[in-house]
Amino acid sequence: KIWKFLSQYACGLNPRYWYFPNTRDISRHIMNGYGNGWWLTLPLMLAGLFQAIKNIRLPSYRIVLVALLACPVPASVVAIGMPRMLWMAFPLAILSAIGLSAILQWLEDHLRLNPLWGASGLFIVLAFASAAMLRDALVNGPTWTKDYGLYGMQYGAQQVFQDTVAPALEQNPDLRMVVSPSWANGTEQFVAFFVPKELSPCLRMGQPINYIDALKTGGTNILFVATSAEYQKLLEDPKFTDIQVHKTLPYPNGEPGFYLISLKASANIDQIIATEFEENRKPVEDILELNGQTIRVIHSPIGSGRLEDIFDNDPFTVARVKRANPFFFDLYPPAPISTHGIVVQTGSLPDFTLTVSLYAPGATEPVVYTKTFKGLPADPQVTMRFANGPEESALITIEIKDNLSGDTSQIHVRTIQFE
Repeated sequence: KIWKFLSQYACGLNPRYWYFPNTRDISRHIMNGYGNGWWLTLPLMLAGLFQAIKNIRLPSYRIVLVALLACPVPASVVAIGMPRMLWMAFPLAILSAIGLSAILQWLEDHLRLNPLWGASGLFIVLAFASAAMLRDALVNGPTWTKDYGLYGMQYGAQQVFQDTVAPALEQNPDLRMVVSPSWANGTEQFVAFFVPKELSPCLRMGQPINYIDALKTGGTNILFVATSAEYQKLLEDPKFTDIQVHKTLPYPNGEPGFYLISLKASANIDQIIATEFEENRKPVEDILELNGQTIRVIHSPIGSGRLEDIFDNDPFTVARVKRANPFFFDLYPPAPISTHGIVVQTGSLPDFTLTVSLYAPGATEPVVYTKTFKGLPADPQVTMRFANGPEESALITIEIKDNLSGDTSQIHVRTIQFE
């Protein structure tokens, strides 16, 4: 843990992360082709850093160095990322200003540069650079990336809620609309911002499968907003029929982003759902590289992501169970694994129960640890200690149960790591 913290901390101080394009930050937190800072200001920051170290005995310089060294600490506990590192802009800007001031002073002293000329020229250069960057963002920003979904730009709030949902509900008081929540974090928060309060009771977040009872009885007054990927899956889904598109909402690059649709339930939908329920809960077998071993893993079917995304100690990779609750994993390592504790980070699960069963080498009965976690924030990380052993385990079973959902919950898991 100390080594991981130090490696994250070093990344937070690395000029390469700050001044050159990187792949660590997700697409909506960066500008394509840019670093988090303007690379031309890197020499200024280094000059300012030199001045600060040179004058470290002076409190005014010393406090800037303290701020610089302190800023990466909170983010290093989790992982370096731009939202967690925004305050780093303050010491970097101050150091750059110190460096710039020192360079201008040197030019004025040695080249007898008129201070007014230097200040005016600097203003023109910085103003032009700012205007050019602004133009680039406004003109080219919408197509810097083609990933407009949950793990990308999360595009579509205005287009879906303000331009589509609100006008439709205003024109038809009997209409009910259901919007997919899968394309943004906290999609329901957009409702209060874009939809008038008197219309919000007619709007729900969800998927067509959540309204299957209404669709079986007719449900002709329900319209759904689905992402392009969800729409393609609905076309292939035998549970639904008579899918009609009423409106297409394009992404900035012109590709279809969302569809406003109506649909009906298939005549044999109950039989299809029962069959799918059994298939989604049927365990599958996989192979995983963990702690230098090739481990056989039996687990719940995964709907998105990979098994490796769960055990790679990277919170930015995630896997989701297809439709099952609990999400379970049975690990069969060739050689026993050291088990003193476990760290689990999930997607947003405000109330879940973690159960871990450990089989010591040669044991037929496990030592079982179970704990319920409530009132958790988004993407919570929890730790469970194995105080009663065993020190090593030849078989490990893990269950993550969503206490607020039924048997078909779609649990997201970011990391599972043993201590």
